[in-house]
Amino acid sequence: MLGRIRKVLKYCFVVLFLHASMFVDAQTFVKPDNAEIKFTGAFFNKISDTEVIFRRHSDAFLALTDWNEALAGDDNAKTTTGVTINFTTDASKIDLHLRMLPGKNTWKLYASYYIDGDSIGVLSQKRDDLASAGDSSFVFTVSSPSAGKHSYRFVLGTYNTVEFKGLTLTGNSESPEETVLPDKPVYVAYGNSITHGQGQNTGDQTYPWALAAKMGWQLYNIAVGGSKTSVPMAEMLKNEVSDTIDYMTILIGYNDAIGSAKDTSYYREKLISFIDTVRKGHPETTIFVLGQTFTIATENKNGDPVNFDDWRKVQKYVVDSLTSAGDSSIHYLNGEELTNYSSLNNPPKDPVHLSVDGAYLFGNALADTIKHLLKKPNAIFTPTAHRKNISVYPNPTSGKITVSTNDNTSGTVEIFTVTGEKVMTFRNEFRHSGKITIDISKLPRGLYFLKAGNGIKKIVKY
Repeated sequence: MLGRIRKVLKYCFVVLFLHASMFVDAQTFVKPDNAEIKFTGAFFNKISDTEVIFRRHSDAFLALTDWNEALAGDDNAKTTTGVTINFTTDASKIDLHLRMLPGKNTWKLYASYYIDGDSIGVLSQKRDDLASAGDSSFVFTVSSPSAGKHSYRFVLGTYNTVEFKGLTLTGNSESPEETVLPDKPVYVAYGNSITHGQGQNTGDQTYPWALAAKMGWQLYNIAVGGSKTSVPMAEMLKNEVSDTIDYMTILIGYNDAIGSAKDTSYYREKLISFIDTVRKGHPETTIFVLGQTFTIATENKNGDPVNFDDWRKVQKYVVDSLTSAGDSSIHYLNGEELTNYSSLNNPPKDPVHLSVDGAYLFGNALADTIKHLLKKPNAIFTPTAHRKNISVYPNPTSGKITVSTNDNTSGTVEIFTVTGEKVMTFRNEFRHSGKITIDISKLPRGLYFLKAGNGIKKIVKY
C-alpha cells in the first residue's frame, strides 16, 4: 500500500513540474555575430562570436603616436558616439549584454532605444553598480510592447567605450528575425568635441544625428573630443574607407585656436591639406565646412586674445578658394548664425559646447539650410545686416516676442526660416510706440530670422 502511495505522489510531482514548466518562458542566448544583428555608425568594427568591439577609426589610425597631430591615441577616439545595434524579434523581453572596456568612460553609461522606429527612452548604468571590480559586464533590459515581431535599435553613448556581448531573448524566439536596414546616403561628421557630443549623453542627442535624421542620411560620426585639425584623419578616410561618402561636415578649429599659440595661417594650411586629402579618396563627396559655432571664449590657454571671427573668415576663405579653383561640391555655412548663447550647455563655465536642445536645434537648422542650398546653391538666406537699434525679447521664447526700435521706422516685420522661407508677416508702425508684440507660439521650435526694415535679428523658438 505504501509503495502505491509513493508511486502516485511521484507521478503527481512530475505532472506538476511539467505543468509549471509550461509557464516559464524559454530563454535563448544569441551570439553577437548573428547575421541578423546589424551595426551602423562605425566603419571598422571587430566582430566575433564572443564580442563586437566598435571602432569608428582604423587600427592604423589608432596606432599613431603623435597625439597632437593625429589625436589617434586619445581614448576619446575609441568611444561609441553614433553607433547603433539593430535587430528584429518577437521575444517578450530582450537583454542586451555589454561590457565596459578600458578607455574613456564617464561615471555613467548610457544607451537610448527605439522600438519600431519610435524613441522609447534612455537606459543608464552607473559604473559603481557593476557586479564587481573585476567584472565590467552589465545588461540593459527592455520588454516588448505587445505580442508579435518588433524592430529594436539601441543607440550607444557619446563618451562611453563598450563592447557588445550578445542578446538573451525571452519567449519562443530562438534567433532574431531578418533585419533589413534602409539604404541611405552615407554622411561623415568630422570635428572635435562639439561634433563628438560633449554636452549630450547618447549618440542620437548630437547635432550630426539630428542633421542625419532630418536629411535621411546614415551617420558615421568620426569626431574626436579635444582634437585639432588632423590630416592623418583625412588620410584614414582616403586610404581605408572604401564606402562612398555622399556628404561630409567639417567643424574643426576651436582647439587649434584655444590650444596653441599658432596663428590662423597655420590653421588655414592644415584645413586646406585636410580637405585636399579627403578629395583624393572621395572626389564626389559634397562637403560642408561649418564656421565656428557661437562661443563666449575670447582667449587661448596662454591667456592671449582670440577673435573667432578671424577663424571663421579663414574657414570661408578656404571654401571660397577651393570653389574658385573648380570644386563645386564644397560649401561654407556659418555655424555662428545657427547657434547663440542659449545653445550652450553650461555657460559661462562651458563656453562652446551645445546643450541637448542646442544640438537638436543646430542640427535641424543645418538640415533646413542644406536642403535649401542643395536645391538653390546661390539662394541661401544669409543675413548680413544687423541693426543695433532693433531688439527682440524675450529671446529665446516659446510664445510672444516684443520687437523694439529706438527710431521711427515703419513698415513690415517679417520672420524667415533659416532657408529663407517667410513664415510670418506683420504690418507695423514703430513710430506710435516703438514696440510691436508678436505671437510665435504656433511656429515649430527652431532658429528663425526676424527682419524689420534692413535690420535682421536671430530668434530662437523652443
